[in-house]
Amino acid sequence: MRILCPSCQAAYEVPDKLLSSGPRKVRCAKCGGDWMAEAEPEPAPLAGQAEPEVPIAAPRAPEGLPPEDDEPDLPPPPPVVPQMQPVGDGPEAVVPRPEEKLVPEPGERPSRALVVVAGVAWLASGAVLAGAGWAAVAFRAEVMAAWAPSRRLFALLGLG
Repeated sequence: MRILCPSCQAAYEVPDKLLSSGPRKVRCAKCGGDWMAEAEPEPAPLAGQAEPEVPIAAPRAPEGLPPEDDEPDLPPPPPVVPQMQPVGDGPEAVVPRPEEKLVPEPGERPSRALVVVAGVAWLASGAVLAGAGWAAVAFRAEVMAAWAPSRRLFALLGLG
C-alpha cells in the first residue's frame, strides 16, 4: 500500500498487513513529520468499466542467444519508493532510512568516485610497500642484528 506524508507529500510503500489492524503512528524519513496512517479501501471499479489490462511480458531469449528483433517494447519499471516502517511508541523509535547502493550490480559500470577511491587505495598500498622495502634495505644492518634469519635473505639478494 502506498501512503503519502501530509507535510511534504513523500510517498512510501508499506506492507498491507501493518495497517490492516487499524491506524498506526508513522514518521516521515524526509521531513520528520508524524501522522496516523490507516489502510485506505481500494476503489471499486465503476459499473460498466472493465478492469485495466496488465501488459504481459514477452518471453526472453535463453542466455547466450541474441534477442529477437520483433520483441515488443515494454514500459519502464515503476520508480522505486523507499519502504517505511511503523514508528514505536517510545522515545527510542527509529526513523527508517532508504538503503544506499554501495556496490554496482554485476555488469554495471562502477561510479567515477568509486574508481578514484580504489585507485588512491592502490597507490597508497604501493607507497607503503615501497617505503617498507626501502627502509629494510637502508637499515639492513639494524634489521640483520635484530632478526638473524634476515641475513639469509639479504645474502640471497647480494646485500649481505
